[in-house]
Amino acid sequence: MNRILFESCGSRARAAFLRDDSPITFYIKNKNKDHAAGNIYIGRVTDVHKGLQGLFVDIGTKKHGFINKSDMVSVPFNNVKQGDFVVVQVEKEAMGSKGPKLTQHVQLRGEDLIYLPYSCYIGVSKKIAGTEKERLRDVMEEACQGSEGVIVRTKAAKQTDVKLKAELQRLRTEWGRLTSGCEEDQLVKALYTEEHFLAEVLNEGQRFGTIDEIILNNGVDLNAMPDISFTKPQPKITQQVKPDLFSMYGIEKDYQSALKRTVYLKLGVSIVIDYTEALTVIDVNTKGFTGDADWETTAFQTNMAAVEEICRQLSLRQIGGIILIDFVNMKDPEHREKVSKKMAASLADDFVTVKLFGFTNLGLFEMTRKKQRYSLQNAVINDLSKPD
Repeated sequence: MNRILFESCGSRARAAFLRDDSPITFYIKNKNKDHAAGNIYIGRVTDVHKGLQGLFVDIGTKKHGFINKSDMVSVPFNNVKQGDFVVVQVEKEAMGSKGPKLTQHVQLRGEDLIYLPYSCYIGVSKKIAGTEKERLRDVMEEACQGSEGVIVRTKAAKQTDVKLKAELQRLRTEWGRLTSGCEEDQLVKALYTEEHFLAEVLNEGQRFGTIDEIILNNGVDLNAMPDISFTKPQPKITQQVKPDLFSMYGIEKDYQSALKRTVYLKLGVSIVIDYTEALTVIDVNTKGFTGDADWETTAFQTNMAAVEEICRQLSLRQIGGIILIDFVNMKDPEHREKVSKKMAASLADDFVTVKLFGFTNLGLFEMTRKKQRYSLQNAVINDLSKPD
C-alpha cells in the first residue's frame, strides 16, 4: 500500500511517502520562508559581472541572487545593464554565505505539463515510451507557439489531445497574466510563489505509483485541499485528530535519523554523510566490525552491508547532485565490481534519475542523482551540519 502522510504544525509542514508502512522519502518546508525554489520574481539587476559571466539580481533577499550568462534566455547578456528589470526563477535557495541561484529557464508546473515560456524545448517523461511518447511529442509540437516549450509529465500518458492542449493554453494564459506589465512597473516583486506545499507533495508523490491513501493531521483545512487529478482509483483521504502523524505511524525515528550526520548500522558499521555546496560526500566506516576473515574480506563485507542503507538515505533525504562515496578500501577488482552491481540493483527503482560512474583511481565511487526541490539537505541545513 502506498500512503502519503502530511502534517502542518505552526510555521512548518512536513510529509512522507510510505510504501507498506516503510518511509521512502521525506519532504519539509518552512511556511514562513520566503524566496523558495520555484518562486518567480521580477528583479532588478544590481551588478553586471563580466568576470563571473553573470548578473547579481535583487529579488528582495538579504543577499542578492546570481544568474549565470548560460541561464539567461529572454535577453542577451551583453545587452543587460545595471538597473534593468528581468524575470527570474529561484533554482536554488540561499545557503550559507551565498544568495539564491537564479535562472531564466522558467518552469510553470501544471497537472500534466510543465510550461517553459522561454524555451523551444519539447520533452516527454522518460517513463513514457514507444508510440505514446511519439504521439505526445507530436501533439505538443503542433500546439506550442513561438519560443515556448513544454515538458510532458508521466501522468499525461493516455491523456487526450484536447485536454493536453487545454492545459497548455491555461498555462500560457496564466504566464501572460503573471508577467503582464511587470517590467514597466519598475518594482521588485514576486510574480509566482509555490504557495500550496500539499499540492506539490501530492503531484510529486504520484511518481511512486498509485497513491492508495492520503493521511492528514488536524492542522490541515480539508476545505482548502488542492484540486489534484489522480490516476484511478482515487486515493482515500483520512484526517487524524492528532497533530504528530510521524510518531503515530512509527516513522519519527527514521525522520530524526535522516537529519543526523552519522547513521549506525548493525555489526558496528556506520556511514557519515557530509554536505558541501558543490557535492555530497559519504564515508563508510568499519567502527567495531572486524569480521572473521582477512582485511580484504572484512572491507568487502562492510561495504556490501553499507550499500542498501546508503541508497535508502539518498532517497529519504532527497540528496541530489554530485555524490562521492568513500567505501572501505578494497584491492580486489571483483569485490569492487560486486559493490558496483549492488549499488545499481539497489537504485534500480529510484524515483529520480541516477547515473553511476563507478570507482575512480583513488577508490572513490562516483554518482549523480537528480536534485529535488524539497530535500532535507536544503530545508534543514543547520540541523544537518550539527555534530552528533
